[in-house]
Amino acid sequence: MSVNSCPICSQNSSKLIDPDFCNYQLYRCNNCQVVYCSPFKAPVFDFYTEADDILSKNRHYKHNPWYSDHPTQKAKILENGAGKTALDLGCGNGAYLEFVSKRGFDVVGVDLDKTSLNAAKTRNFSHKAEFFNMTLADVHEKFPDLRFDVISAFEVVEHLDNPKEVIELIHKMLKPGGHFIGTLPSFERYLIKKINMVYEVPPYHLTYWTEKTWKNALEKLFDFKHQFSTNDVFCGYMSYQMKHKVLQKNNWEESKGLAPTIVRAFFSVSFKIESAIEKITKKGGSFYFEFQKSK
Repeated sequence: MSVNSCPICSQNSSKLIDPDFCNYQLYRCNNCQVVYCSPFKAPVFDFYTEADDILSKNRHYKHNPWYSDHPTQKAKILENGAGKTALDLGCGNGAYLEFVSKRGFDVVGVDLDKTSLNAAKTRNFSHKAEFFNMTLADVHEKFPDLRFDVISAFEVVEHLDNPKEVIELIHKMLKPGGHFIGTLPSFERYLIKKINMVYEVPPYHLTYWTEKTWKNALEKLFDFKHQFSTNDVFCGYMSYQMKHKVLQKNNWEESKGLAPTIVRAFFSVSFKIESAIEKITKKGGSFYFEFQKSK
């Protein structure tokens, strides 16, 4: 892909002058307005399996439940999964799939991270659950007739170096009237270029979205109908990230001493303040979306 060719709509893009972006060059599509990074290349197959940062460790080994305050908890399309199927792209340790399985869905998890998949397989699923350590394209090639009522991608699309092809495949693998849901990091998040930047640039994140640019792209380019979205997911993101940075830097992650206790208390307060501000201004760390395939 030429750096001047948009990875979503293939139209021309303009270089953005942004010295704060960790020496990576940003481009904005002149047509669909998505922002993307150069170099535009996803990491090797085992990159996330072998990652040893705090967030990866949590994803690999912890059986935390799905977020109690996540918009999916109130999503009408997930209320009754009896007789329905759901696929989660980038399923991680299976928290979301366990959640929808308890609501009656048969579930399929797809992820390139073998360690997370192994953790997912040990969860308590109420209905049929299958997992694949392969790409979505590989799943479709192996099972070309599989169709789903709901396909989800939570914090996934921004990692892809073939987002157009994957979104088109999601549309194809949905049943008529099926739903595509998920979350994406918000490029409108406060201090996005200052906090946790190591995970915002290649090889981690390759595309950068706002609620508006994502809605426009899926409706105009991929024949999805927008149902619902909200830009206040993962509020308190900066406080959460900074807490782990400080604890990790001082090897305090497992410590219960005075200093780490003070650090946790401080960021607990800042988390509540930050969350309140982000909820009011609708500028959370990520935005949630629900789209429907035409019937």
